[in-house]
Amino acid sequence: MKKVRKFGRDKEREPSWSVSELGAFYIENRNSFVNYANRFLRNTGTSEELVQDALIKVILASPELSNAAHAHSYVKKTIENLALDYLRKEG
Repeated sequence: MKKVRKFGRDKEREPSWSVSELGAFYIENRNSFVNYANRFLRNTGTSEELVQDALIKVILASPELSNAAHAHSYVKKTIENLALDYLRKEG
């Protein structure tokens, strides 16, 4: 079982991620997120852009994301939604 790293602060005290925590989360998970997006899009460049868009959404939602496991799930769901939106636009 993968070790879950706790990021941010307790929910009672304004939970938020530091810039270094967000950077570490991104570095640790970037390749798996790009591979996940590429399953939908079959284009590495577009997948990389989509992952960056998803990360922006994580940054905006970071106060509500209490740990890395929650953030990981949030990013994957965001990638799915963004990929489906992209595919609908492209027809």
